Amino acid sequence: MNPIDATILAMSEVSGPIIATVLVLASVFVPAAFMGGTTGMLYKQFAITIAISVSISGFVALTLTPALCAAWLSHEEPKTHGFFFRFNQLFGRLTVKYGEWTRALFRRTLLVIILFAGMGVAIFRCSECSRPVLCQVKTKATFWQPLCFLPLPACALNRSHGCY
Repeated sequence: MNPIDATILAMSEVSGPIIATVLVLASVFVPAAFMGGTTGMLYKQFAITIAISVSISGFVALTLTPALCAAWLSHEEPKTHGFFFRFNQLFGRLTVKYGEWTRALFRRTLLVIILFAGMGVAIFRCSECSRPVLCQVKTKATFWQPLCFLPLPACALNRSHGCY
């Protein structure tokens, strides 16, 4: 069986479940975008993001993936010139360098632990003054300000002094 016929046969078996999955997930998440109140406001972006990403994923699974499978199943000799040959050479060199860098980090575990702990402290410091409720529009840009020890413009004075 040639690669194109094999791809068509495989897609005839999996297109129905792909379409069904996309429709079911969209029908679950789209109504959540229309909920009211604070819950609706929190779910709206999440629901729309999931519905759109599932739809794009279904489109890719039904159109681009079969073409890629047909290309992979057909056997061609690798090219020894051109853009893709140079790209593959560069990618191979970068893969080797990444492996060397990773092995070097495994030899310096204390440094990695110290850097990881430092990032944890920085994240904790940045989030210790953030409010556990929804922020007002004018305070959304002040999330990273505690790192710079700047006062929050919408905080009460006693709360600002309590954070620092």
